[in-house]
Amino acid sequence: MQKYIIIAVVLILVAGGGYGGYTYFANENASADGHAATSPEVKEEKHAKKHVDPHDLQVVQLDPMILPIVNEHGVEQIVSLVVAVEVLDSHAVNEIKKFSPRLKNAYLQYLYGRLYKLATVDGGELELNYLADNLTDLSSDVLGEDLVYGVKIQVVQQRSI
Repeated sequence: MQKYIIIAVVLILVAGGGYGGYTYFANENASADGHAATSPEVKEEKHAKKHVDPHDLQVVQLDPMILPIVNEHGVEQIVSLVVAVEVLDSHAVNEIKKFSPRLKNAYLQYLYGRLYKLATVDGGELELNYLADNLTDLSSDVLGEDLVYGVKIQVVQQRSI
């Protein structure tokens, strides 16, 4: 009887180790912050299926966001951002307005404390295209891919401290 119990425990441990290895190595595109990194091919596929005439898009401008850029020594800069969300129709405009607090909350949670690592280059300037792509993906995650076409950064103001 002990022999069967030992075999069962070994099988459970092997199965658990196999599952753990699979989940650890299966998502090779995971980034350091825990979010799945999107390869350029996947991003192109995502945006290719939503190809529309830019004149057909409607824009919803969100309220300004003020964020610190924090490095290992503390707050380095204060950044003010004004973001506009591009949508396909008036129904999506209403949904964006309705859920704008949820969207801004997601932006703030994503950017707070990570802005330095995610979006700055050597001179302390923001990589706006990279930042806009990340906010587009985040918007699609929060509101659904059928609502959000893209995110454009309208205004950036950086102040050193």
